[in-house]
Amino acid sequence: MGLEISNHRGAGTPLALSGNGRILVTGGAGFIGHYLVERLARDHKGAITVVDNLQRGNVANLDPCARDIIFRRQDIRDRSALDEALRGCEVILDRKSTRLNS
Repeated sequence: MGLEISNHRGAGTPLALSGNGRILVTGGAGFIGHYLVERLARDHKGAITVVDNLQRGNVANLDPCARDIIFRRQDIRDRSALDEALRGCEVILDRKSTRLNS
């Protein structure tokens, strides 16, 4: 059984997670990302890590699910920090607005 996330047309895309798979969400404190994180926190039984540098996001957006996630204020362009955040992740959901080549 996978977690199902709908796109803007309502069509679901099942994510193949092994029940408690760890999810990393980049840009999870942003306008779109925080809705995704809230849904994951409600429906997913595994660990959820959110990485956001808060240039455009706001950590207060995550208040409704703060107890259910791990939040890391860091820039994903910092390779060592990204490597640490990725450790053990089964799925990465990219909602960041930072261009990696900038």
